[in-house]
Amino acid sequence: MKRARERRGLVGAALVALASATLAGCFPDATEVVVVVDTDLKPREFGALTFSVASGNFNGAGGGSFDPTATALPATVGVVPGDDVPTFDITVTMWPPGVMSAGPNFSPTGPAPPGATLPGSTATSLTSRKASHVRFVAGAQQTLFLPITRQCLCNGTSCPHALDPECKELIAPALTGFDSSHLPRIVVPTAATTAAP
Repeated sequence: MKRARERRGLVGAALVALASATLAGCFPDATEVVVVVDTDLKPREFGALTFSVASGNFNGAGGGSFDPTATALPATVGVVPGDDVPTFDITVTMWPPGVMSAGPNFSPTGPAPPGATLPGSTATSLTSRKASHVRFVAGAQQTLFLPITRQCLCNGTSCPHALDPECKELIAPALTGFDSSHLPRIVVPTAATTAAP
């Protein structure tokens, strides 16, 4: 059965399922965490976003890419539990311009560290952001907001702001109720809002 709602920027297949999970997408109260990724970079300043999900001893439970020139931000991906798995980890890696897709057969074996290269490419990642110990809420659709800001960009393998609150790993992050009409976003100040009176 198809989901009743559509997600903007959905990555890869309809959902990333952990292990051998049965998708419960037919029911409005399905247990799911929707990961929402936004950035203050302009679409021409980066290429693909890739996603790597891990749980317990299972890594790379799905992969895919988001092309910012083809789909509007924020990027979203839904994660559902499988086999009594209460938590998962997710890493989002940002790639440079020109890397628009990880390809149809992309299947990460784990998160890409800063300075990593994309399979089949010589491109070096711009940065990555991880959330670990993300807890499912039984019977609820929850949202995890995972922003990637400009200050988090790395220079090769040097990431001077990696431990800043806006860039560091989120551990057991707080989740909010999912509302497809009101996805969280990074607010980018405009010239009109930053001008002195």
